[in-house]
Amino acid sequence: MKPKPLSALNHFTVPCVICFSLAGFRAALCGPVHTGVDLAGSTRSGFPPPPVPGFWAIHLLVVWAAIYLAWGRRMRPQWRSYRFAVMVTVVWAAVTFAFNSFAGTNYGFLNIRPTTASLLDLLGPWPVYLLTATTLLLMVWALMTWPWERTQRHTKEGPQVV
Repeated sequence: MKPKPLSALNHFTVPCVICFSLAGFRAALCGPVHTGVDLAGSTRSGFPPPPVPGFWAIHLLVVWAAIYLAWGRRMRPQWRSYRFAVMVTVVWAAVTFAFNSFAGTNYGFLNIRPTTASLLDLLGPWPVYLLTATTLLLMVWALMTWPWERTQRHTKEGPQVV
């Protein structure tokens, strides 16, 4: 699959990029888990192992892409695109959960909690933490969408005289 340039994204995909990147980056920031073999095939534990700088670079670039889309390209999330991002997330979670079960992986920590300490420890046992994290995620996304919708509505209606 070939990635699209940021300028080619549409009003449905932009909120997915914004919501996924900003919420996902916070999750990665709060509890990254780096285990396994490094890029050279070694299991040594030098600091930092080669995958760590790549992990942070990729996540930071995605956040900068979201900032560029929102402020640079003025592509703002709307309530209809919020609903689309929620639907995409539900489908992604279902497919990822099924793949994790089949492949014996745990991408997104959907199947079991991480083996290292993380913020998920505060959200309860599995599967309770999935429901708690989903609720928090939906609230954060709504809070990220609301100011843009409010600003857009305010500029369409003109200044309010009280």
